[in-house]
Amino acid sequence: MKSQFKSASIAALFAVLLVGTAASGQTKLVWKFQPGQKLKQTMVQEMTTNVQVAGQTVKTEVNQTFQSLWAIESVDANGTAKIQQTVERIRMSISGAGGVNAEIDTASDEAPSGLGAVIAGPIKAIADSKMTMTMSPRGEILDVTVSDETLKALQ
Repeated sequence: MKSQFKSASIAALFAVLLVGTAASGQTKLVWKFQPGQKLKQTMVQEMTTNVQVAGQTVKTEVNQTFQSLWAIESVDANGTAKIQQTVERIRMSISGAGGVNAEIDTASDEAPSGLGAVIAGPIKAIADSKMTMTMSPRGEILDVTVSDETLKALQ
């Protein structure tokens, strides 16, 4: 009886693994870009760091949101796409020990103050950036060209 149960359990496990493997092998995840297509992207990054300084824990929190637009310029027969990416907006908040705080929103007309004013220049340059990238259907970035205007603004 134990032997039959064990054999049935192994057979059931094998069947589940086999079916699971076959199903996952049938799904090939790829980008299917079309020339002229426009895609809006939002990336949110939340970071918390804790650093020990002189026996004290110093905590810093940084939250960033990047909004960009992908304009598909061309797609070759293999599905590899040439994409122009424009960063449209960046929002960043920094909260640190000793009241070191910063708020930056590149879409705001209000000038940042304190630490925000110090780092606003490069952040705004990134927010106005344009680059062209070549991406495989599997999402591999094969080439990136940053515009001369962006490179100049970041110097």
